[in-house]
Amino acid sequence: MANIATKYGFLSHGKLLEEITAEDLMKKCNSYLDISVKDVEGMCVLLEKEFKYKNYKVYPDHHIHLFEGIENGENLCEAAAKHHLGLSGLNKRAVNLENYYMNMVEVG
Repeated sequence: MANIATKYGFLSHGKLLEEITAEDLMKKCNSYLDISVKDVEGMCVLLEKEFKYKNYKVYPDHHIHLFEGIENGENLCEAAAKHHLGLSGLNKRAVNLENYYMNMVEVG
Protein backbone atom coordinates (compact mmCIF):
# COMPACT_ATOMS: atom_id res chain seq x y z
CA MET A 1 0.00 0.00 0.00
CA ALA A 2 2.86 2.38 0.77
CA ASN A 3 4.00 2.19 -2.85
CA ILE A 4 0.71 3.48 -4.31
CA ALA A 5 -0.99 5.56 -1.58
CA THR A 6 -0.62 9.35 -1.76
CA LYS A 7 -2.96 10.16 1.16
CA TYR A 8 -3.87 8.32 4.32
CA GLY A 9 -6.95 8.65 6.50
CA PHE A 10 -6.98 7.34 10.07
CA LEU A 11 -10.35 6.26 11.48
CA SER A 12 -11.47 5.26 14.96
CA HIS A 13 -15.04 4.24 15.73
CA GLY A 14 -16.20 5.71 12.43
CA LYS A 15 -14.63 9.10 13.13
CA LEU A 16 -11.88 10.55 10.91
CA LEU A 17 -8.98 11.36 13.23
CA GLU A 18 -6.53 12.61 10.64
CA GLU A 19 -6.04 12.87 6.90
CA ILE A 20 -2.41 13.20 5.92
CA THR A 21 -0.28 13.00 2.78
CA ALA A 22 2.10 10.07 2.37
CA GLU A 23 5.04 12.51 2.45
CA ASP A 24 3.96 14.09 5.75
CA LEU A 25 3.27 10.67 7.25
CA MET A 26 6.79 9.48 6.38
CA LYS A 27 8.20 12.57 8.11
CA LYS A 28 6.25 11.69 11.26
CA CYS A 29 7.15 7.99 11.13
CA ASN A 30 10.88 8.25 11.55
CA SER A 31 13.62 7.58 14.07
CA TYR A 32 14.29 9.85 17.01
CA LEU A 33 16.25 10.08 20.24
CA ASP A 34 14.14 9.85 23.38
CA ILE A 35 15.93 12.06 25.90
CA SER A 36 14.93 11.79 29.54
CA VAL A 37 16.29 14.76 31.48
CA LYS A 38 15.52 16.57 34.73
CA ASP A 39 16.21 20.07 33.36
CA VAL A 40 14.13 20.07 30.17
CA GLU A 41 14.50 23.82 29.58
CA GLY A 42 18.28 23.62 29.96
CA MET A 43 18.43 20.69 27.54
CA CYS A 44 16.39 22.63 24.97
CA VAL A 45 18.81 25.55 25.24
CA LEU A 46 21.72 23.13 24.82
CA LEU A 47 20.12 21.51 21.76
CA GLU A 48 19.52 24.85 20.08
CA LYS A 49 22.60 26.85 21.09
CA GLU A 50 25.38 24.26 21.14
CA PHE A 51 24.13 21.72 18.60
CA LYS A 52 21.93 24.01 16.41
CA TYR A 53 19.04 21.49 16.56
CA LYS A 54 15.50 22.75 16.19
CA ASN A 55 13.59 19.62 15.20
CA TYR A 56 12.47 18.28 18.59
CA LYS A 57 9.32 17.98 20.68
CA VAL A 58 9.04 18.40 24.44
CA TYR A 59 6.72 16.18 26.48
CA PRO A 60 5.43 16.95 29.99
CA ASP A 61 7.05 13.87 31.56
CA HIS A 62 10.63 15.24 31.29
CA HIS A 63 11.14 13.69 27.86
CA ILE A 64 12.31 15.28 24.64
CA HIS A 65 12.07 13.59 21.25
CA LEU A 66 14.91 14.75 19.01
CA PHE A 67 14.37 14.10 15.30
CA GLU A 68 17.78 15.19 14.02
CA GLY A 69 21.36 14.43 15.02
CA ILE A 70 20.37 10.94 16.12
CA GLU A 71 23.89 9.68 15.52
CA ASN A 72 25.24 12.30 17.94
CA GLY A 73 24.02 10.69 21.18
CA GLU A 74 27.42 10.36 22.82
CA ASN A 75 28.16 14.07 22.37
CA LEU A 76 24.72 14.96 23.72
CA CYS A 77 25.37 12.84 26.83
CA GLU A 78 28.72 14.51 27.44
CA ALA A 79 27.28 18.01 27.00
CA ALA A 80 24.30 17.28 29.27
CA ALA A 81 26.64 15.98 31.98
CA LYS A 82 28.95 18.99 31.58
CA HIS A 83 25.99 21.34 32.11
CA HIS A 84 24.51 19.27 34.98
CA LEU A 85 21.13 18.80 33.28
CA GLY A 86 20.26 15.52 35.02
CA LEU A 87 20.24 13.24 31.98
CA SER A 88 18.74 9.89 32.98
CA GLY A 89 18.13 8.28 29.62
CA LEU A 90 18.95 8.51 25.94
CA ASN A 91 17.40 5.90 23.66
CA LYS A 92 17.02 5.61 19.91
CA ARG A 93 13.42 4.88 18.98
CA ALA A 94 11.39 4.60 15.80
CA VAL A 95 7.75 5.32 15.10
CA ASN A 96 6.11 2.81 12.80
CA LEU A 97 2.68 3.17 11.26
CA GLU A 98 1.00 1.05 13.95
CA ASN A 99 2.56 3.08 16.81
CA TYR A 100 1.57 6.31 15.08
CA TYR A 101 -2.05 5.18 14.84
CA MET A 102 -2.18 3.84 18.42
CA ASN A 103 -0.79 7.12 19.79
CA MET A 104 -3.40 9.01 17.82
CA VAL A 105 -6.24 6.83 19.12
CA GLU A 106 -5.07 7.27 22.74
CA VAL A 107 -5.05 11.07 22.37
CA GLY A 108 -8.29 11.26 20.35
